[in-house]
Amino acid sequence: MMERVDGELALSRAFGDHQFKDKPSLKLEEQAVTPMPDISVRARNAADDFVIVACDGIWDCVDN
Repeated sequence: MMERVDGELALSRAFGDHQFKDKPSLKLEEQAVTPMPDISVRARNAADDFVIVACDGIWDCVDN
């Protein structure tokens, strides 16, 4: 069973979905849903072949 935000929304980062971002006492990244991405910065090397940019549809099936 897939976890959902407040039993309704199937993702945790989104533009829009304002009903999940309506707590004025919380910062944007502390709301139930946020557009703030997870960002990893890594040095590239000669063995690197790809950069992967993916949405929740991929990360539901693959670990970070």
